[in-house]
Amino acid sequence: MNKDNQIIKDARKKISFLVYKVLAKTLCVREAIKQFPEDIFDESIQCVCHALVHYEADEDYRMADPAYELEQDLYLEMIAEIMQKGDPLPANIIQRYRDWYDMAPAPYSSSVIGKLKSIFRLII
Repeated sequence: MNKDNQIIKDARKKISFLVYKVLAKTLCVREAIKQFPEDIFDESIQCVCHALVHYEADEDYRMADPAYELEQDLYLEMIAEIMQKGDPLPANIIQRYRDWYDMAPAPYSSSVIGKLKSIFRLII
């Protein structure tokens, strides 16, 4: 396995840990996304980022509908289990997010280039 593949696998494992913390309600979605590894452009990681944003956006629905809350929790748990192994998400999950968004709002690095990318993403 080359170094880049190992970096991506390690990033997926870290993200899995963050998702579990969100599900355990010991970490908010915003803080979890802020802790995503920077400058790693992997579609599985982008999908998890978007899934967390969707999870946060649906907070009112989850509170009003326990069945929906359970469905979302199980979905995120499934994603976390896959990522915990360092594996990519299945193509059907990636495609579901690709249909709606080119890239999820994953953070860029705090370097000057990263900040410029973030600004351009907002204005384009």
